[in-house]
Amino acid sequence: MIEKIKIADALSEWPDSSSVSKLVGLGNGVGRNITPGSLFSNQLIPNDSVLVGDGGMSYAAIKNLGRKGGDGVASVLLVSRYNSNQRNDFRGMMGRIFALRGHAAAGLAVYMWDVFCVTAWNSFKFSHSDNNLKCGKCTYNGDNYIAVQLGYSAYFNIFFTGFYSGNCVFLNVLESEITWID
Repeated sequence: MIEKIKIADALSEWPDSSSVSKLVGLGNGVGRNITPGSLFSNQLIPNDSVLVGDGGMSYAAIKNLGRKGGDGVASVLLVSRYNSNQRNDFRGMMGRIFALRGHAAAGLAVYMWDVFCVTAWNSFKFSHSDNNLKCGKCTYNGDNYIAVQLGYSAYFNIFFTGFYSGNCVFLNVLESEITWID
């Protein structure tokens, strides 16, 4: 008989001898042991499983992208560099971005956006579930990037869940520091 357990209960007892000795999760289609520290970490997808280029492909159940700064100024998440003079291997991300803040001194801010921001060969695909924001190409410090605008709210934590290429930088900068292309 298989004993049913709640993962949260097992993790709160970890690694006491009376707790569940291991949890089995799926990693790249193969069962393997997982620990609390890797429960929400990035899962690398083998290169021979998908048609992606040099950066490989990963899946993140929860990926912390840091904190958006700025005092009510627009911010942009630089996803990945690309070379405009050559055909690029796949780079970018497809998934959901969460933005959270709830502080007594700063107020409540909660956002969720479905996004894909990708390039491959010499093509680009951008989509963003909030029509007030944008995805696209930009330049930052002389380099070309694909990017996602994060809006004007100040100081929130940014999280991502979904697929992303290994060449993603996920760098948050002020919109005043970039130039949108097209």
